[in-house]
Amino acid sequence: MSLLRGNHGVFRSGKTAGSFLLDQVGVAASAAYSVRKLRSGYSGNCIRVRRSSDNAEMNIGFSGNDLDTATLLSFVGGGNGFVTTWYDQSPSGLDATQTTGSSQPQIVTSSSLITQNGKPAIQFFSTGNTRLTFSGVSSSTDFSSFCVLRKVGAGDRICPLGNTSSLIPFSNYTYHDQSVYISNSTQYRQFLAGAVTTQTQYSHFNASSVQSLYEKGSLKTLLNAVNQTGATTFNVVGNRNGESTVGFIQEILYFNSSLLNSRVLVETNINQYFQIY
Repeated sequence: MSLLRGNHGVFRSGKTAGSFLLDQVGVAASAAYSVRKLRSGYSGNCIRVRRSSDNAEMNIGFSGNDLDTATLLSFVGGGNGFVTTWYDQSPSGLDATQTTGSSQPQIVTSSSLITQNGKPAIQFFSTGNTRLTFSGVSSSTDFSSFCVLRKVGAGDRICPLGNTSSLIPFSNYTYHDQSVYISNSTQYRQFLAGAVTTQTQYSHFNASSVQSLYEKGSLKTLLNAVNQTGATTFNVVGNRNGESTVGFIQEILYFNSSLLNSRVLVETNINQYFQIY
């Protein structure tokens, strides 16, 4: 039996490493997008893909707990594959879609799967206002969000969850000027991340109006809060008010409750799968 090692210790593959994350948490997510299967009760697909050769589309499901990359690559063939829908695996059914071809993120390039650290990744670009939109999730007093991502350049921005008409969405991690910004719709805080262009994982919590940010399991020091009203919902993946992500997103989870007490459990499961740190 193989061993997986992270900064939380050593874990045996099998029940713990292979368990569905949302089953472990025991709290229903309000939105959940990933390149892996997140809960045993989810019977839908992972993504819907358009191939460049003839613009035909196909739903791509899972092989075990993973994206069915064999079916994906067979369907796309020698060209490129673009994501038209990233299916929401939460009970909310908030599938994130994009019908405009030039605004669709990419999953296959020239017959090769786009990956980060050996796992499939959805790539967003500065051109074409790349984004996936959904009907929206309203803000709550307490919330938790988790993401796995990588921006391309030090000056690029990456926004897993945003709002189509606000620069200050309810919950976001926005890289630019080598910082990470988090918001709860009434104030934002800043973390001076530096020129980080490697795959990373962030956890953002709002508990009784107090925000906290963890990077790869470590609590980060935030600058003083700036009170500024923003959107009270988020409704877009990979964008905020027309500002596109330049980078890769592999997983986004949002809960309308504080999961601070379950943080280590969630981060451990994420790291076991993506092997980030």
